[in-house]
Amino acid sequence: MTTAEAQAPTVLIVGPEFFGYNQSIAQAFERRGFTTCVIDSPTHTPKGIWNRLSIDLAGKFGVHRYAKKWRSSFNARLLRTAAELRPDLLLIIKGDWVDPATFEQMPARRKAIWFQDKVSRCGPHSLDHAKIADAAFVFEGTDIETLQSEGCASPIFLPMAFDPEIYRNEGRAEKDIDVCFVGRMYDNRKELVDHMVAAFPAANIQIWGRYVRYREPLTWLLWLRRMANRRWRSVYRNRNIPPKAVNALYNRSKIVLNVHHGQSRDGCNPRTFEIMATGALQICDANPFIRDEVSPDIPQFQTIPELEALLARYLLDDTARRDAAAKSEAAAGNHTFDARVHAIIERLG
Repeated sequence: MTTAEAQAPTVLIVGPEFFGYNQSIAQAFERRGFTTCVIDSPTHTPKGIWNRLSIDLAGKFGVHRYAKKWRSSFNARLLRTAAELRPDLLLIIKGDWVDPATFEQMPARRKAIWFQDKVSRCGPHSLDHAKIADAAFVFEGTDIETLQSEGCASPIFLPMAFDPEIYRNEGRAEKDIDVCFVGRMYDNRKELVDHMVAAFPAANIQIWGRYVRYREPLTWLLWLRRMANRRWRSVYRNRNIPPKAVNALYNRSKIVLNVHHGQSRDGCNPRTFEIMATGALQICDANPFIRDEVSPDIPQFQTIPELEALLARYLLDDTARRDAAAKSEAAAGNHTFDARVHAIIERLG
């Protein structure tokens, strides 16, 4: 270790292994002069067939000892790593695999938690984590009141962001995809997408994301039904793709559809900023936060007929589409992970 590295402040980041967001946050800290260490936690169940059987399947039959064993081992690893590093900043993201006692015992000069989801979806110990932390950052604005009512003095609203090293406008003049959507197929998204595909039979529409979920057998039946339809087979891709492939997809698309989870009452998903950065036209569901705080130039819809009218307009009018996309792209620079890390450092001192 060089003298400069020895003197650099250290941040330990613990968060879900979800499309490289932990690494993007770490790189933003490194650009601020920090030495970083990242520990990825499971997004849902730990990876591997054995874990799915011993944790998920066994849990359905009331057998939880394997899950407890894995959790105990993971928390022991956190304690060992923190004891070795003694970081200046410990940043927990979501925290659903971190026990409150572990968070409290991990040595660090300052501790923060960033709820990159609605607090109620970040595990059973979210309120305990917020009270232990020196600062609690929330992804959803309505959670500020929730945390305050439970005794967390000063929660801070901090939306997600995008990584400009991954999401960028590649200057592609020709767009060979009319409309694309990337994301998990919640019920409200399925309905919208099905109507869109039916309403624009000649359009090149691409839908990317896992449609089938192994814990929900009904999704397999619905998927087989869709695969029996020739048009749907050309539209749906039942798999996730890495961030750089998503960026390439957005750059090829005239329009990118963004539909939020029902939790988003005062906030937005990171896809909002990622689409903006690529220069594609984003059309999203009605979201006052995006309209008032992010960009008024992102067209929004409340109903399926409104969505279809927006798609029809912007697929025909290239000039209007490019103008709206350029205006929203200009606002993207305010929403990088560098900006969010700056806010975290300022708050914690």
